[in-house]
Amino acid sequence: MAYEQDNIDAFEINEENNYMVKDPYEDITSSLLNAFHIKKYVEATNMIYPFYPERLKEATYPVSIGNNCYYWEDDDFCKVELGLAEEGKETSFILKKNSIAFVELEPQFSIPEYMVLRFNLKVKHVYKGLLLGTGPIVDPGFKGKLHIPLHNLTSNDYEFKYKEELIQVEFTKLSRHNHDNQNDSVIKFKNFEDKSFKEQIFDDLKDNVLGTNYSVANSLPSELEKFKKNARRYEEKAEKISGTTELIKNAAILTVIGIVVASVTLVTQIFDLVNSSNERIDSLNDNIIQMEKQIDFITEENINKDEKINYLLIENDGLSKEVKYLNKEIYQLQQNSGQTIEN
Repeated sequence: MAYEQDNIDAFEINEENNYMVKDPYEDITSSLLNAFHIKKYVEATNMIYPFYPERLKEATYPVSIGNNCYYWEDDDFCKVELGLAEEGKETSFILKKNSIAFVELEPQFSIPEYMVLRFNLKVKHVYKGLLLGTGPIVDPGFKGKLHIPLHNLTSNDYEFKYKEELIQVEFTKLSRHNHDNQNDSVIKFKNFEDKSFKEQIFDDLKDNVLGTNYSVANSLPSELEKFKKNARRYEEKAEKISGTTELIKNAAILTVIGIVVASVTLVTQIFDLVNSSNERIDSLNDNIIQMEKQIDFITEENINKDEKINYLLIENDGLSKEVKYLNKEIYQLQQNSGQTIEN
C-alpha cells in the first residue's frame, strides 16, 4: 500500500510543517538510517511520494521505474512514455545493446536539508552486466524527479517494465547544524531549478560538450560501423593486392624455374668439365710415370757408361804403364845392342 495524500502535493506537506529545515526526530542520531527510521521520516516529511513501506529492506528502499525514458538514436533525442496499457501507453521499454538511456524514477523527492540519498542498481540488474551512473549523491534540498543513466554495454537487449523495481536507495542523516546560532555561518542551500529533463540535459550538454553534436549515446556502435567500413575498404584493397600478389607470385615461380634450369645446366657443364679435367689429369699422370721410368732407365744407362768409362780409363792407365815398361825394355835393349856392336 502506498502512502498517498489526495489532492495535496508532496512538496506542500513538507513545507507546511517546515520539515525541509526542522528535524522532526532530533533524537535519532546522524547515521545511515534503518528501515524503521526511514519509515518514520517518510511519514513525517513525505520526502518520497508515493511510498510503499512493504518494499523496505533492512537499510534500503527499492525504487521503481517511472513514466518516461529518454535516449538518443542516430543523434535524435527520443522519449518513451510508460504507463498502463489501458491508458494507451507503452508498458515497457527496450534497453538496446551498446546503448545508454536516462530512466525516470517513479516517486517525487523532497529531500530535507538534514538528509542525503545514495543509490545503486538492484543486484539482479547488475548480474545482467548493466551499469548505473552512480557516485553523485542526491543533495539535501533536492525536489523533483530523478533521471538516472542506465548503461547497457553488453551484446543483449533488455526489457524493463513500467513500475519495475530498478534501484535501491539508502538514507543518511547528516550531522546536526544549529541554525539559531548566529556565530555559525548559516549554509544557504541552492534552490533546484524547475526544468524539464530535456531542458536540463541539453543545458548541461551545451555547457560541457565540445562541438555542436549535443547527444549522449554509446560510441561503440558508431565506432564499430566505422571499423566495419574500414574493414571492407581494406578487404577491397587486399583483393587488389591479392591479384597483384598472384602475378608477382607467378613471375617469381617462373623466375625460380629459370634459375633452377640455368643452375642445372651450369652444374652439368661443370660436372662435364670436371670429368674431362680428371681424365686429362689421369693421362698426364700416366705420361709422367712413363717419363719417370725413362729417366730411371737413362740414369741407369748413364751409370753403366760411367762404369765403362772408368773401366776403360783404368785399362788405358794399365796400357800406358805397359807402354812405358816396354819403352824401358826397348831402351834397355837398344843400350844393350849398342854396346855389343862396339865390342
